Amino acid sequence: MLQNSTKYLSVTLILSVSIFGVSCDNTETIDSPDGSMPMMSDSSTIAGGESGNAGTGGESGNAGTGGESGNADDPLCADIQCGDLGTCVNGQCVCREGFAVDDNNQCQDIDECAIENGDCGDTNFVNCINSWGSFSCEDIDECATENGGCALNEICTNVAGDQPTCTCAPGLERNAADECVIPAACMNVTCSSNAYCEAGECVCGNGFVLSDDECKDINECETDNG
Repeated sequence: MLQNSTKYLSVTLILSVSIFGVSCDNTETIDSPDGSMPMMSDSSTIAGGESGNAGTGGESGNAGTGGESGNADDPLCADIQCGDLGTCVNGQCVCREGFAVDDNNQCQDIDECAIENGDCGDTNFVNCINSWGSFSCEDIDECATENGGCALNEICTNVAGDQPTCTCAPGLERNAADECVIPAACMNVTCSSNAYCEAGECVCGNGFVLSDDECKDINECETDNG
């Protein structure tokens, strides 16, 4: 009867130990004749591996920082604000094209026209137009003002970036004195409206055609819609 009680006690102890997560390697149960608790070997270990923070995935520390701590940008630019028009490089603002750094380390528009008319050419014939971050060159139409300096019986023709040219109006010719006059052959010839004399004959002006002894306007729109 005592032997059966001892075996019953041994089985109960092993089940209790298993429930509390204790595993035993090569455990030996010693039946105690006097009914005391059985003894286990000293090779028991705690489940879960070595002591420490389980599941850390490596040594302790701040995981997932993405690299060493610190500013990934240029450290010299930490306190430099260049705005939308520039980028800080080595502690200095580098501006976009058409802009330059001022005394306050800020990007400002460059007035290219302030220096040699922006390389547009002679200021008498070309205007330099400054704009935000850029500039443009605009030709001056000298003929739009006082016929470009030509005489009243001369035709002014604008030339981009240069002085205009003056030519004699149709039916006139330039004499030795550099004046536009009526040729000798046309001195006694009278032409109708929209016509002029050339070598003693009346000729319709540009855009007109002779019809019934009159120079009438040509409707260019009637032919291939102009």
